[in-house]
Amino acid sequence: MARKYQKQIEGYTEEFLRDLKNLVGVRSHRDLSTAGDKAPFGAGIAEAFQMLKERALEMGFQVQEEDGYAMDIRTGDAHPYIGILCHIDTVEAIEEEKWNSDPYTLTEREGVLYGRGVNDDKGPLLANLYAIKILTEAKKLKYPIRLIVGGAEETTWECMEYYFARHPQPLWAYSPDGDFPIVNGEKGILMVDLCFPGEGSNASREISIDHTSEEGFTLEALRVSGRLLSTTEEFIGKRAMSRHPDRGVSPLKDFMAWFDQEKLDAVLPEESVVLKLCRAAEILFDSEQDLLGLQAEDPEMGNSSLALTGFKGDSNEAHLSIDIRYTRAQSPEKMLENLTTLAEGFGGEVRVKKDRKLLYQEKDSRLIATLKDAYESVTGDATEVLTKGGASYARTLDHGVAFGPTFPGETANSHLENERLSLRSIQCAMEIWIQSLEILTEAKSE
Repeated sequence: MARKYQKQIEGYTEEFLRDLKNLVGVRSHRDLSTAGDKAPFGAGIAEAFQMLKERALEMGFQVQEEDGYAMDIRTGDAHPYIGILCHIDTVEAIEEEKWNSDPYTLTEREGVLYGRGVNDDKGPLLANLYAIKILTEAKKLKYPIRLIVGGAEETTWECMEYYFARHPQPLWAYSPDGDFPIVNGEKGILMVDLCFPGEGSNASREISIDHTSEEGFTLEALRVSGRLLSTTEEFIGKRAMSRHPDRGVSPLKDFMAWFDQEKLDAVLPEESVVLKLCRAAEILFDSEQDLLGLQAEDPEMGNSSLALTGFKGDSNEAHLSIDIRYTRAQSPEKMLENLTTLAEGFGGEVRVKKDRKLLYQEKDSRLIATLKDAYESVTGDATEVLTKGGASYARTLDHGVAFGPTFPGETANSHLENERLSLRSIQCAMEIWIQSLEILTEAKSE
């Protein structure tokens, strides 16, 4: 295994940990109640940007700010350039009591770093900043490097829209916001609500459905109550991230079985919004027929997925929320058309919450060949490209992939309690990134 820059990486480890401690200490989740001039996503994210800017200037880099939406840290102004796309915002650590230590205090236990953002994405961001520092100290670069940092990756992504409306695309780029070895495929994301207006006047005959859910996760529980029932019924599943619904258990199956057993479809009036909700769900989650074309398999990208993320209704209105991660075998326009037809058939409508195009870079591209060589040189492991259901900034790029930081077999707990990052792993990742950048900044333009 070739560790050309191990000494330099170890020499900067203390500074890296100091900077990571400071950045983790900033609660940089979206908070529009504190938004203002040059702080469109809130004071916390603006504070994190300012901290990063000051550190980058201290290290001798140029900094280009984009009105609080994004910034880039660059080695020069020339074009073309090599890009690294990271984000400084995080999800909020809402259930702090589930953490083994304060999520906003960087903590090291047995060589593992804990804290909100250590893996997603503050740790990789700073590791790449130091990777650029080490490389520029070692040699003169043919192409400049830009570390492009966004402030709304966990939410709207308008940060990258803002940046690339004002700057050209990089020649090649990667986003260290995924997994190793190389993520060349990210499934498309289509999140929608099917909304059904209620009849209102039949409230006394109606039942109500409520749910336990959290953004980014599958539905965890359903509760049914109302005058038609003698007691409140509850159906418990197991939540999972909505991009991995197979890792959880949906309560919908048990609820639908109970609904049929109680023969509620014969009791509820045809105009019942809850009845419409249940009938729409039957069609949506009929895996045998898949009448809406929501489930498909791609030879390179694997299977699509369909997750139920919301299911509630009473006599006034009902909502059914789904998260589709689709492959090249599907058309988002056609799926949306089919969903609209379904909703309108029950007097409802479709509201799109998120629509992000998929990422797919061919395996034989020069970018992937370069990253593959660097990864194998450092780790000694064979490289296979991956397709994931998650999203990174790589899908905003013309020529980009997700590349690290999580190695095979590691559990990062991003978005969950006890988010973690192995110190040894991030040092190895830094070596991989430095060697990749070394080749990319010397390569001839395609």
